[in-house]
Parts: sequence; structure tokens; C-alpha cells
Amino acid sequence: MRPAPERDSAADAGARRVVRATRRSPELWLLVGAYALLIARVYLSTLARGLWEDGYFAKRFAYNFWHHGSFSWNPADGPSYGMTSQVLELSAALLYRLAPEHFVLTLKAALFAALPLTLGVLLHLTRPRDGAARARGIAGFPGALVCLAGLAEPLLPEIATSGLETPLALLGVALTLVLFRRFTGGHGGRALGIACLGLYLTRPDAILIPLVLLSGHALLSTLRPTPRVQPGFREALWVLAGVGLGLGVLLAGLRAYYGSALPLPFYVKVRGLSVQDADHLAIFAPEKLENLSRFAFCAAPLVFIALHARSREVGLWLSAAAVFTAYHALFTIETMGQLSRFYLPALVPLVAAAAQAYPAYLQRRRLPASALFAVACLVVFFGVLGRRGLELGLPREAYAPALVVLALLLVVPPRAVRAAFWPALLVLVAGAFRVYPVETLDFADDERILLDQIRRRMAFREIERVRERLHPRVLFHTDMGAPGVLFPEARVVDIDGLLNPAIALRHMSVEELCRRERPDVFYVPNAAYPSLRAAILGGRCIQDYRRVVPLDRFTTLHVRSDLLPLYGALDPEL
Repeated sequence: MRPAPERDSAADAGARRVVRATRRSPELWLLVGAYALLIARVYLSTLARGLWEDGYFAKRFAYNFWHHGSFSWNPADGPSYGMTSQVLELSAALLYRLAPEHFVLTLKAALFAALPLTLGVLLHLTRPRDGAARARGIAGFPGALVCLAGLAEPLLPEIATSGLETPLALLGVALTLVLFRRFTGGHGGRALGIACLGLYLTRPDAILIPLVLLSGHALLSTLRPTPRVQPGFREALWVLAGVGLGLGVLLAGLRAYYGSALPLPFYVKVRGLSVQDADHLAIFAPEKLENLSRFAFCAAPLVFIALHARSREVGLWLSAAAVFTAYHALFTIETMGQLSRFYLPALVPLVAAAAQAYPAYLQRRRLPASALFAVACLVVFFGVLGRRGLELGLPREAYAPALVVLALLLVVPPRAVRAAFWPALLVLVAGAFRVYPVETLDFADDERILLDQIRRRMAFREIERVRERLHPRVLFHTDMGAPGVLFPEARVVDIDGLLNPAIALRHMSVEELCRRERPDVFYVPNAAYPSLRAAILGGRCIQDYRRVVPLDRFTTLHVRSDLLPLYGALDPEL
């Protein structure tokens, strides 16, 4: 009876050797490190670049939290649900506490750091389950090349400079995919439910992805049950019910604190609920086509690879990405949707699906078809997107390294995957060093970065002079980021509705707001708001204000008449 235990012991020893070999293999760690180097290069190259307009919201909310005790835009109004991402709001408050004068640099650093972390999670998610394959490192993990290529899209580091929550959402989606796999393996349902709620707080629309996964798993478990899938319809239903209950409690808590269960941007950026007029929405309609086309171009190679697998898991990941993309294509108004940022969380399940399917792709593909598809992608990129006026959002050279890697991914022979891996990585890193030069390392403070950024923008004409001479008590504007930071103690009123519950929830007119607030400074909206601009200029309240640069018809700055002497020398035509 002794030989059996000896054989078991030998098997256990072999398994331990495989695990030790896997842990000793440095290749995956080198991959994450090399990608982090690429990301760090982009970060250092963009030190002097300011955040996007909405990115500066986080600093004002953080300022008011530490100075006035609430997450509010204007403290007198109480807490305001103007930040869609509560995780970003909390993170920003902590970063502000650490470096209040260098908030731009620290926030961007945190968002950039989320990208290598996302790559690490995806590698963990899609790594081979077989211990011997894992022990061979890259040689046993061709899907690692897909993970790298998918996250090499130049849109991702560019989005990280925005100050918005997209990189955090990518990381959150990747973590929920890991927990979903654990759930389908028979445990972790409670953790998955909690992660779904955390993902909602990171970016509410992203919860669609795990909800589609759970619903699809429940449906497939009923229609095509398999003995290998332990949790079935009932277990998935319990998790969905738990998420629904938790979401109800969460929404009730948000409503109790903010006075609104949903973010105020929801009432501006969702079709059918938006308070914006038809003329303003029509301006952003072409942008939706640009963003969707750009994302489709980035996603096409991943979908092409993933379709070669016959896997329930891959099918669920593709379905979740499709539903998420369709939601934004059909229902979102893409104001501040630059560089396809609304669609990018769908990139995570697409990368996971393609990485999981890549071994099957290498076995089943027909090389002529794959080569033809790669050529078609290049033709679309260089021919259709540019000539038809669909903006790429970035210089063409920024896309070149990723295009080279994606083409290599599609046509590389199976035996050459390992050999092609490191040249591909070298192309990406070299491309980052070429496209993102680092001339000087200037760690400027927030005010210098912001003022350099807005001096060229007509929407903020004369804002430095306004700050120096008027010290306004109340200021009206549509672009809230810069005035929100430059006038931290002033009442900065958003006449766009994005940060104003009076407009977003109670549909108050700007004319009523003007009569109630009597702003010292009124930046009348520019041509992007034709109806709103006409209503304001045709109203009674604006008659108490003077446009201080009359020779420039694009200047929006108006100062209340009784404050003109404080403003200083005016144009003689006044």
C-alpha cells in the first residue's frame, strides 16, 4: 500500500516544481515593466500639459472638501453630484491633500499608473491554466502578445492626461472580469457583487459589462448546462439580486447626501433626458461618428481574433463589449467624449477575449484571410478615416507602432510567436520615445500649467485681468474647469447644467438664474450654444452688463455695469 503515496508525493513534487518555475519566470514581469516604461515616457513628455476641461472639476471638489467639509461645487449649495466617478472624487481628495499645488501632476501620475496595473490584471486573467504552460513563460502564453498589443493603443495614455476616470474604469473592469471567472469556477459570488458596486462608483455605465456577463451566464446555464460549470442560473440570479439590492441602497445613500441619486452629467449626456437644446446637440452628432469609427478601428483586430474561438467565456466577453458599445452608440450625447473615451472600457473584455482565443486563432486561421484583413485595416486607416474627415484624434505617427504590432499579431507563424514578442515590445517602446520626446523636466504648479493652457482659448479671454481687478463674488460660465480652480472661493455658476442642479433637475432658465444671482462677471456662451446664447443676449438681465472687448465678436466676457470702473481701462468705443 506504500507505492501509491510515493507516486502522489512525486506528483505533488512535480506540481511544486512547475509552480516554482512559473514564479521564477521573469518574462511577464519584464513585460509589465517595459509597458510601464512606455507609459512613464508619455507621462514625462506631457508634464506641462494641463488636464481636460472636466478634469479640473476634481480639484475644486477636493478643495471644498478639505476647506468647507463637503464634496460641493459651491459650498453654499451643499454637496453636489457633479463628479460622475465617486472613486475618482475620493482619490482626488487624497491626492490634493498630499500635494495641493501640484494636483495636476499627481492626478495624472495616478491615472497613468492604472494602465500597467490593468495590463498585469489582464495577464493574470488570460494566463494559461495549465501549470506546465505557465512555467514556459511567454513561450506558453501567446495571449500575452495580444494583451500588450491591445493596451498599446495610443488612445489610452492620451486619455490618462485628461484627469478623467477612464483609466480607473479600465482597471475596475479588468478586476471584475477576474472575479467573474472565479465565480464561474464555483466561488467568489459575494466578492463579484461587491466589485460590481465598486465599478459603478468608478464609472456607472461600466456596470453594464459584469451585468451582461452574469445575465449571459445565467441564460447559458439554463439553455446549455455543462457539468464543468458549477454555479448555474440560481447562483447567478442571487448575485444579480444582491447587486440590485446593493445598488438600491447605494442610490438611496447618494440621494440622501447629494440630493440626486444619479450624477448631474447624466441629465446632460443621455439622449432623451438631456437639458441641452437641439442646436447644441446637433453640433456633437458628427463627433459620435468619429469616436465610434475610431474605436471600431481599434477593436476590429481583437474581434477578428476572438471570433476564431469556440468558447463560452470568450462569447460572453464579446457580448459584454458589444452591449456596452451599443449603449453609448445609441443613447449617449458625446460632449467631452474626445478620443472615444466613452467606449474604451469595452476594450478590456475585447482584449481578454482575443488573448484567450489567440492559441485557437493560430491553429485555425487561414493566413491569406488574415493578411487580407491586416491590409484592409491599413487601407481604412490611411485612406478612409482621413479622407472622409473622420478625425484620428492623434497624429498618424502615434498609431504607427501599434499598427505594426497588430499586423504582426495577425500574420506571425505559430512557431515564431515567442521570437516576435520582444521585437514587438521594442517597436512599442521605441515608438513612444519617438512620438513623445522629453526635452525638459518641468514640474510646474497647477496655476502655471492652467494659465499657460487657457491663454490661447477665447472662452477665457481676460480671465487673468478679471481675477486681478474684480475679485468676482459670482461668475457665470459654461466651461467650468478653469474658473472653478482660479476662483476657489467665488460662486462659480454653471449655465450649461452639468454642475447645476437648478438647470439639470429643476429646468430653471439662465435668465431666472441671472436675476437671482446677479453675477459680477458673465461669460456669455460661444457659438457652440446658439439657442442659449440667443436667449441670454435677448433677455432682460444681460442689459445690465457690458461686453468689455467689443471689437472682438467672439469674446464672451461681460462685466456688470456698476463694476466697469474697477475693471479698468476699456475700449474707447464703449
